[in-house]
Amino acid sequence: MKRVVIPFVVAVAMILIVQSQICAQSEESGDITIVVPVESLRDVIEDLVPYQFDFGKGFEGSFRVEAIENLKIARDTISCTSYIVGEDVEYSIKIMDRKARVAVGNVRLRNNWEVLVRYDETKKVLMVTPSVRGVMDKDSVSKGEMLLQAVLEGMSGLAYPVQLDTLKPIETALQKRDLFIDINITGVSVERDKIVVTMRPSAQYAEPDASPRQ
Repeated sequence: MKRVVIPFVVAVAMILIVQSQICAQSEESGDITIVVPVESLRDVIEDLVPYQFDFGKGFEGSFRVEAIENLKIARDTISCTSYIVGEDVEYSIKIMDRKARVAVGNVRLRNNWEVLVRYDETKKVLMVTPSVRGVMDKDSVSKGEMLLQAVLEGMSGLAYPVQLDTLKPIETALQKRDLFIDINITGVSVERDKIVVTMRPSAQYAEPDASPRQ
């Protein structure tokens, strides 16, 4: 699940930083506060799906998050429903010295999720803990989908650290010169119907080309 959570969160964070509305700026600290309403987060996620991912060790085939719906933000938590699609899926497990393969086939799985979000200001790390809260349409779930659900439940509740101090600078241009804006995240809080991010931007122009003239 790490291969899904961290790249997806980083992609969402970068888009939100660029697109979100500046709410206030502190003249003393130089920090800027942006407020991301649930509607903005929903729009960004809709643009990112379908999202292809590698399910990880033991699984073969193609997987994608087809949709993320019913998005809600409460204090410290984000809840949603995911629709995961797998095609030509096989699962292999090693028994003694032999590898056994199980042909799963195509899967269509809808889950309810609750994601705990906590920011460690000292380490500049966003801790994201997704927990699956059950499968939808239980009566129509196939054996392959039950297997996939069991794996998701086994990984449920694990915390994934997302390093926010490694976000790439935003590149733009001003007065026909390349300008790079570094974003230093100083705080992230998840509140009812919104995410509040404080940051301290610093900008510098690209170094001029110092190569000698021919």
